[in-house]
Amino acid sequence: MKHLADHPLFAGVAAPAMDRVLRRVQIRRYAAGDVILRAGQSSTDLYGLISGAARVELPGISGHRLLLAAPQSFGEMSALSGSAVSATIIAQRDTETWVLAGPDLFSALADEPAFFRNVSVLLSDRLRHRTRDVAGQLRPVVTVVAADATVGHPEHILQGLGAGVRYYEPASISVDARNFESQALGHTIGRWREQGAGAQILILLVGAKQAGELRALLEPLDFVLWVTDNQGRSKILDLADVGGADVVSVRLGARTSLPSGERWGYALEVAIFAAAAQHNGSWTRQQWPELDRLVRQICSREIGLALSVGAAAGLAHLGLLEALDQAGVPVDYLCGSSMGGVVSLAYARFPNAQAAIDAGRRLAADFARSKGLQLLPRAGLVSHARMSAMYRELFEHSEFSELRIPVAVVAADLVARRRVVLDTGSTALAAQATSAIPGLFPPVRLGDALLVDGGLVSRVPADLLATRRSGLKLAALIEPERSSNATFGKATADAVQAQVDRPFGLRTVLGASWDLLGWWDSAAQAQRADLVVRIATPSSDGYNFRAGESLIECGRRAAQLQLSAIRTAVKGVLSPGAP
Repeated sequence: MKHLADHPLFAGVAAPAMDRVLRRVQIRRYAAGDVILRAGQSSTDLYGLISGAARVELPGISGHRLLLAAPQSFGEMSALSGSAVSATIIAQRDTETWVLAGPDLFSALADEPAFFRNVSVLLSDRLRHRTRDVAGQLRPVVTVVAADATVGHPEHILQGLGAGVRYYEPASISVDARNFESQALGHTIGRWREQGAGAQILILLVGAKQAGELRALLEPLDFVLWVTDNQGRSKILDLADVGGADVVSVRLGARTSLPSGERWGYALEVAIFAAAAQHNGSWTRQQWPELDRLVRQICSREIGLALSVGAAAGLAHLGLLEALDQAGVPVDYLCGSSMGGVVSLAYARFPNAQAAIDAGRRLAADFARSKGLQLLPRAGLVSHARMSAMYRELFEHSEFSELRIPVAVVAADLVARRRVVLDTGSTALAAQATSAIPGLFPPVRLGDALLVDGGLVSRVPADLLATRRSGLKLAALIEPERSSNATFGKATADAVQAQVDRPFGLRTVLGASWDLLGWWDSAAQAQRADLVVRIATPSSDGYNFRAGESLIECGRRAAQLQLSAIRTAVKGVLSPGAP
């Protein structure tokens, strides 16, 4: 039973304490079909899976089931509260479990602080998932792999995807439906929705002509992959209306050869799918990271991160991203507003966080030199030419479709008086638009829109994470430090007045006004995420681009303070079976 020490619930428990726990634990074995727990019965035991799988059947939700796989645990709610078991747990196949009886469970909680902490984290995760739309979370879903005529060996794609999907969602199945007639396709999907295990996935491989026949059969939470080669433009727009299902393109080839002007999509070699298929059952994220990212999007296990506004202080986001990189935390989707948007684009534009930090240093140095100030300001203190040149130097001619990961940034449209989400086209133009602070930097013309800083409409665009298939939604919030007992008397007023009275003192007025405007509702917007990383920065450095290095360090420190909680949450998303 030494392997029990590797279970997440016993992480950090010291060896002597672990020996005491092991003496209390029982091993129970169940044959496929055996009822482990029945809804309505009393139980004081905590269960954990060692091998096999267990099916969770919720009363009153016919046809919707959840599958648990090692190292998942169950029974903690009734064991701790004394209430009746809320779901029936059935062995999906021959299954071995460890069991900690009620008295031993409470003794371990009282004696072992690490065990108490781990159980508390488990309970918070359970509560978070239970407060979501249960029926929506448990509905069996469909993923359609639509391969056009240019794709060779699409069966390899089906097999590779299937290997990854079954790692995360073990009851999922793959079907080569290229020879199915319309009626057979409809029957297959209908039967899956009635009998499939909840949250599990049916992967259907179809041809391009069949894909159009599926419009009426797909629903929200379903997924369509349009697979094509890199020779010519994808036909993904032909499938835009598919019952609310997500539609993503998969290009077979290198990302550098993607056509311009398209939305972000995956770029993968057929050989990667074939290699993954041969290793069915031994899935590793590190071996096929891009394919793993695609699989996790299909399985609603993305890790998304929303970055807040912050002007110069927003450079602290770079330190956070560097710390996440070093900790091995994957970031699958980034969105941001103002400087958070610029950092999002830079992180995805360059090979890694360190390269993005180097680019951020150059950007901060350009801002600090205050070049391009206009003696007779028009739409902003800094000229449009200066801002355009600076962002072109940073992002060159790159487009959203060329980024390492998908990114969206927020801007505000002065013409239509609305929020605009930018996720296609020029990254330089998007960066300039999302950070165009009114009064300081000129608006950006994009088609019929005149765009300014996204902070006007979204301080922390965490709501965009809900539009993705994020299993974990993170938000980073810049919070200037303010002393609770600070006094603001005549001396302080005189100092601010002196700054205002200097040439171009308008910058101080505008900066302080934006500071005051910005932070009132930031925390409320960030709470749409599952976990918020608060980054404290000096209140005097909000517009001090010369402090770029110390601001980046603020992000590193904030990440380290919450790294344990982040790792625990990420581990739940990346673990096989249901959370």
